Amino acid sequence: MFQKWLQIEVNVVKFDYLLAISRPHPKNLTPSIVEAFVANAFRLYSLGARINDDCHQDAAILAIMGLLVLHAHQVDDVWDWEDLSQRNMANSRLLLQAGLFCQHVASKEKGKQNRPLLLLSTRLHIQLGFASIAFALYRQVGVKEILQDTLSHHFLARISQIHPHDVKGPKGFSPDDELSKVISTIKRMESKVDDFLYLGMQDFQYDQAIEMLDFKRHLKSSLTKHLCLIERRRIARLKSVAVDSSLDLPMEGKLIPIIL
Repeated sequence: MFQKWLQIEVNVVKFDYLLAISRPHPKNLTPSIVEAFVANAFRLYSLGARINDDCHQDAAILAIMGLLVLHAHQVDDVWDWEDLSQRNMANSRLLLQAGLFCQHVASKEKGKQNRPLLLLSTRLHIQLGFASIAFALYRQVGVKEILQDTLSHHFLARISQIHPHDVKGPKGFSPDDELSKVISTIKRMESKVDDFLYLGMQDFQYDQAIEMLDFKRHLKSSLTKHLCLIERRRIARLKSVAVDSSLDLPMEGKLIPIIL
């Protein structure tokens, strides 16, 4: 009975976030309202964690998103704050609170299997500049094959500016190697589409040809692949090493004409 009540309360908080908190620049939204929302989400998380109910993970994500809304509004200067120095301190504090709480929840057994939570924590720690922690969380997501095109930006976006150098040790990582792995994976998937299209013509299902060609075009012009190419070139410049010629961007058909 208690678990059913808790799930209902978490669903109510989800609707609160969807209809009120997450709206861009709402007129009637004040810091006290968002703070009350965050406090309620923390209360539900605490209750759910005591009985180890699955819905407490959702309550944790809602609390984190509420803290991020507070942080975003303070950065955008939507609300009036009398003391600028206090506002800046609050910005850092809120983002750090969200990151620390996110890491705490992700360290639990159920948190390690919660992909949205791990991706959120990865993105938060990248924003805070804690690339080593972000990579440890990112490895738990288990990103493979096509997911490299859709999820790797959570960790690799702006990695050349945040942490361009390698980290040594058993828990170390190489940003350049991670970028290279994403690029090669997307290219390999593109070549597999070619193999499927041309090597098995006798058994090929022609009604799928249009979809396969669209998929091939998507992989060839993948935004993630081009982002990783640019990040690798930037890392090479920052390290003062020769830029690999294989990192040239194929820009055919991607240039937008500029009308002067």
